[in-house]
Amino acid sequence: MKRKSTLIICACVCLVIFALYFIISSLPDGEKSPDNEENAYLYIDQTNIDDIIGFSFTGGEFDLSFEKDSSGAWKYSENRSLPINKAFIEKTLSQVELFLAKKEIARNLSEKELSEYGLDTPAYTLTLVLEKEKKSYIFGDFIESKGLYYASEKGSGVVYLVERTYVDLFSLDVTDFLTLDTLPNVKTENVKYVEIACGNYSEKILPNSVESSKFISTLCSIKLEEFVDFRSEKHSIYGLSESDAVSVYITYSDSENSLFTLALKFGLGETSELTYMLVGSVVKEGNSHVFSDMVYLLSEADNDIIYSYIHKAFSEK
Repeated sequence: MKRKSTLIICACVCLVIFALYFIISSLPDGEKSPDNEENAYLYIDQTNIDDIIGFSFTGGEFDLSFEKDSSGAWKYSENRSLPINKAFIEKTLSQVELFLAKKEIARNLSEKELSEYGLDTPAYTLTLVLEKEKKSYIFGDFIESKGLYYASEKGSGVVYLVERTYVDLFSLDVTDFLTLDTLPNVKTENVKYVEIACGNYSEKILPNSVESSKFISTLCSIKLEEFVDFRSEKHSIYGLSESDAVSVYITYSDSENSLFTLALKFGLGETSELTYMLVGSVVKEGNSHVFSDMVYLLSEADNDIIYSYIHKAFSEK
């Protein structure tokens, strides 16, 4: 009986020890090295997106700089006429409202000491412009094995390790922030006439033949599929300067029989075909057009039909 009681006590003790071991092993670990913490983040800064009135990013293939005008619309600083994708900018900025770090490396560093982390001459600089202040974050050396940058708020002397996300967000071409042109849906049967102009030559084309109807139909079906450039000072290399381009004006009626005109501009570039194009504004007949700075590549199929027709018209003239 005594032996049986001893066995029962031993079994109970073993169960208690096992239970304690299970409970202890299930508890979270104590202090871990930050290098081992997958979800450990430090808050460096917090900025309300509505307070941001401008931002710039330098160090990428293209230096970016955007600012809000008095109406709250975003503008590209180098060319304020370009149409900006507001939703894309706001989505991008929303991801830097909370500036987080994986780990703090050092603080109270001098300019010379920052060089150890590549922060004396940063690879990238992100600046957020607010009403009363500017915040600049600099990114130095990249630790490829961890996907982390050494970073610091400019002037703070504090060095952090941060995710590469903050750099990747802005390492984009300017065109990623733009809203590209769109063409109105013009039905061929609603086109009244088309005018072609180049230099001192102009011609009015009516849809009164199979050939002219095919030409007009092609104009109405053009798709803006391939974007090329957005810098107006380079238009001449695409044959799109005022003196070189072939301008085409499509006059058509809407459902209420009001007349509108869509302007397109075609350029030869360095080829013998109408390779490039600009899109103009749609206006009521007789009003002047404003052309976009966006250069597009004309598809090969459209190119063949449009160029051959215009070339023939010019030759016969």
